[in-house]
Amino acid sequence: MDQIGASKANAYRFLDDNRDTFNLPANRDIIVTDQYYTEKYARQARRLPRQLVLEYVWREDVLLDGAQFDRFDGESTTMLCGGTLVLDENGTALWLARKDNNETRRIQFLDDIAKRVRSGQLGPAFGGERGMLGTRMAPFSERIVDGSLRIEITPHLSLNDGDDELQGERQWQPSS
Repeated sequence: MDQIGASKANAYRFLDDNRDTFNLPANRDIIVTDQYYTEKYARQARRLPRQLVLEYVWREDVLLDGAQFDRFDGESTTMLCGGTLVLDENGTALWLARKDNNETRRIQFLDDIAKRVRSGQLGPAFGGERGMLGTRMAPFSERIVDGSLRIEITPHLSLNDGDDELQGERQWQPSS
């Protein structure tokens, strides 16, 4: 476990060597986004054995096909997939949680993008005719990266947890 947790490169090699075991796609580049050790205690204040947590992602290509995507119809974008793996001190997998590229998740992802396009929540990444930050910014920015549409949350913008499909007639404005 210490060797796997020593660096992101070692964690990547472990995941890459065990793609079949953890059902990771053979043709996708895995990115280790975080790795850390747990320091847990039992109810009796007794220290439990250390565990290594590995968090990783990969990108799956998704085609935006249809009128519901408006100006993005025909563009390609990526859906993040990944997981969290917990290993014990012997390197045995104790727990694995994943978000895969399955049909249900893909449909939800495409529906969410269509909803945001329809409600005008996508806009250019930073800038406008008045300078670096325009007077109005969409909550999600769009940009092309390596020929693929990348949709990201606009920095410094807080979104509510409720139904955010439409916010009435109110435009999105950054606060000063």
